Amino acid sequence: MAKRKLTDSISAVHPGEILKNLLVSKEMSQKELAAAIGKSTPVVNDLLSGKRDINVEIAILLETVFELPQAEEWLQYQSSYDLEKTRQSEKVMELQKAITNWKSLDEVINLRVIKKRAGLGASVVNDLDFLYKLYNVEDADALRISLSQTRNTACFKKSEALQNDERNINTWILLTRISDAKRLLETKFNLNCVQSLISRLNDVFYRNLNVLREVESILRDFGIKFIVEKKLEKVPVDGYSFWQGENPTIVVTTRSSLLDNLAFTIYHELGHIILHLSKDRNIDFLDVIEGAKKSAQEIEANEFASKSIWKNFDFYSLFAKIQQPFGATPILKRLSEKLHIHEGIIAGQYQHYLEDIKHPTPYAVCSKLKVKFQ
Repeated sequence: MAKRKLTDSISAVHPGEILKNLLVSKEMSQKELAAAIGKSTPVVNDLLSGKRDINVEIAILLETVFELPQAEEWLQYQSSYDLEKTRQSEKVMELQKAITNWKSLDEVINLRVIKKRAGLGASVVNDLDFLYKLYNVEDADALRISLSQTRNTACFKKSEALQNDERNINTWILLTRISDAKRLLETKFNLNCVQSLISRLNDVFYRNLNVLREVESILRDFGIKFIVEKKLEKVPVDGYSFWQGENPTIVVTTRSSLLDNLAFTIYHELGHIILHLSKDRNIDFLDVIEGAKKSAQEIEANEFASKSIWKNFDFYSLFAKIQQPFGATPILKRLSEKLHIHEGIIAGQYQHYLEDIKHPTPYAVCSKLKVKFQ
């Protein structure tokens, strides 16, 4: 007699229920089945109650006794039951939801970069919980909005001349926020200590030795976090500042390795902290240097940076007296010694001055004085 497969649809019930119905239709007792397949009655009882799964051996024996269902079908019943049972388990459902939510973040941030540079993604449940707490949100929808709107709430000096990748900018900002969350400071920032802070930073920039490490140490002493976060492609950012908890944070990319650029960026972000973030901690400032349209706040931060560098010295008046820009090197060197400001920083300031007055080749002037930070 040729065997045929059952065509009944497979339901998510334990195959013991199917076997129980089969015994009723065959008018066979549990004891008789046990004898037929060479197993004890307790084993059959466990099969019927769902306490024991149907394995390959049992499936073959049942096929031998009943012909139908075939062994493959018994195993399929068991597999379908196991799949549905696992799918409906609270742990798996939670993990499924977390994986789906995690993947949805890739719309607004680059998950591959986040995994590589921040180590997130290995445990999506824990990592999502970390991000929910970081952004003070309840679910993935709110998190996606927060991640994509960080750029909208930030005061970003956007340049039409520079290419910006919104997703990469969101990713870079998240990297800085993750780094910030891992740094704890006991010292609170005190506005009354600003002049002392600027004086110590000026000394570091003048010496130009172990600058990044020295800057981090000094800012930490004054209750400011300092982060160096390597930039991503099409993220033309020099600096970023924000206030989280009790402490403000300054982030630099070191997009330029020149000392004058680094010093100005740090003072610029410090200006945002003192002039703006100290009054409103719910905004942040994401800054590019060249080619950007300057808002009132950016102009204020630039002026703060210049005053910090020059110690209120009227450098514009001195620059205006220089008749031959390409012969200015000796003048700038003497000024460096007099004011205790690194000559590379003074040269950078002079180049920006020449740019402001429309000199045809401002960045060719005194270029040999410019140095990389050490």
